[in-house]
Amino acid sequence: MKLVKHRVVEGIAVVVLAAPPLNALEQPVRAQLIDLLDALQARDDVGAICMTGEGVGFSAGLDLSDPAEKETNPTMRELCAAVANCRVPVVVGLRGAVMGRGVALALAAHHRLAEQKTTLALPEVSIGQIPLGGTTQRLARLAGADGAMSLMLGGRPVSASAAMERRIVDGIVSSNVQAAAYEMCKRLIEEGASPRRTSELRDGFADGIGYMQAIATRRQELGKGLVAPVRIVDCVEAAAVLPFDVGCDYEEERLLECRKNPQAAALRHIFLAERQTNSKLTALDPETNRRTLKKSGEMVARALLTAQGQAGAAMVAGGLTEEQIDGALVSAGYRRTPFGGTTASHASLAPEVTRKLIAAFMGAGARLLEDGTIEEPAAVDAISVQTGLMPRQTGGPMHAARAMGLLRLRNDMRKWSETANVWDVPPLLDEAVKYAKGFDAPEVLGADVSPD
Repeated sequence: MKLVKHRVVEGIAVVVLAAPPLNALEQPVRAQLIDLLDALQARDDVGAICMTGEGVGFSAGLDLSDPAEKETNPTMRELCAAVANCRVPVVVGLRGAVMGRGVALALAAHHRLAEQKTTLALPEVSIGQIPLGGTTQRLARLAGADGAMSLMLGGRPVSASAAMERRIVDGIVSSNVQAAAYEMCKRLIEEGASPRRTSELRDGFADGIGYMQAIATRRQELGKGLVAPVRIVDCVEAAAVLPFDVGCDYEEERLLECRKNPQAAALRHIFLAERQTNSKLTALDPETNRRTLKKSGEMVARALLTAQGQAGAAMVAGGLTEEQIDGALVSAGYRRTPFGGTTASHASLAPEVTRKLIAAFMGAGARLLEDGTIEEPAAVDAISVQTGLMPRQTGGPMHAARAMGLLRLRNDMRKWSETANVWDVPPLLDEAVKYAKGFDAPEVLGADVSPD
């Protein structure tokens, strides 16, 4: 299947990504694009390359509904290097929502034009990962520390005008970006211009003191315990002090750390859980553009709040103080605590306190599944995060319980339930411990756990 199309007109190779609907840069697309670039450079009649995307946009990188794709050859770093090292200028025309790997590919090109309504986003941080393919190194060279970190740490789309202010794109066109990119290629050929490789630019490092101050400020602002944001800042710092290729090696090492960290699996789970349950449990307020809970969502939230209060009271009865409980939770990144505390303290108690609270939340969620209030465990996780009862990086109580080990947690709950009913073992947990997928196993979701 032809996923990359091309034609040569007036010495310009017009290359089009043709893998709708997203033009996702998966392995087959990467392989075909590299092969095409090699073939085009072997031709004497090609003086520039104009690259765009078929359909509604340039490239959304990867389908984040399946964000766990392993890097296979050729990797994104190899693809970006192939684009960057082209012997003729490469101009990309951007439109639509350009995301993730699509941004990486654009940064590897020598020039970037964008239609007015184009947006660019690097959402990797939302699934516990960092941009790849040399993105952290190229972006820092173009936009400086603050501009680069704003895009990568925010994870949200920025407009074409904002991208131009940060020197990420070179120009904005009102319409037909392919035609504009083609005309730019013509001018570059006429001028005899050489490729302008992003890796060789230093604009973003012009204010060295300001660059390092921006990094120091971001480090202070980062949330507690978050891995990917810290690694992004590390990579931006590395861009200023390491040669480009060494900086790319450093980026790959940090990305591997992120992927191995449990936060990546938890954040990916929440990313998918929210998309799986939003329409069932929440509604979008057209005036505020925020999601509010539907009746079923409110029932989940009330059950979790009740479990939180009961767990807090049980831990106080067991000898902990309200300050110790709240302080331990805040130190672990929790925003809403049983007794309203907001100051981090007693971090050494965090493992015990969070484990007991997660068990209480999980028990409440299991009972909602048992009585049919909800249909999937992901609903509990999504609501717990949306209401601030659990940190996003935990993945929610059902995911966190499975990550802890359901069998061991069940054994702990049997002991704790001797002093407080909030830790009574729900029948569905007995079913979940039998399967690797825990509560998500089809056998568990279909189990009949009603009393005889």
